[in-house]
Amino acid sequence: MPPVSSAEMVKPAPVASYTTYSALEKAKVCRAATAMMFGRDVNTINATQVGGLTRISYRRPDDNKLWKLDCQLDDEFVVWRPVDAFGNDGPGRWRTSPEDDKMTFVMEGRMVAITLHYVDGSTATETYRF
Repeated sequence: MPPVSSAEMVKPAPVASYTTYSALEKAKVCRAATAMMFGRDVNTINATQVGGLTRISYRRPDDNKLWKLDCQLDDEFVVWRPVDAFGNDGPGRWRTSPEDDKMTFVMEGRMVAITLHYVDGSTATETYRF
């Protein structure tokens, strides 16, 4: 399969997925994507449903800071934005611009594979078992 260019992966936000995912599926994919992006143990990442979005949270072990982000699935893409990254400033921008790395996912049974598509054209993939 040829690599997908960044221009092909840009999605408007908020997104409206053509595929319907259950809350559990959304939680698994968003937890796995967060683990990969931020180098965290997937078992320390929490997911809740907030207004049609999946809200992810985890505590950073070195300073105990609570990190939050909103996550959506758009067909095979994972789209996210930070929440309260600088105190109580609310949600940040959706990471959908051409300058942002993109994420895709594949679910098979209890496995979720996340591929990070970097803006330089390189990729990295991690697989998580739930």
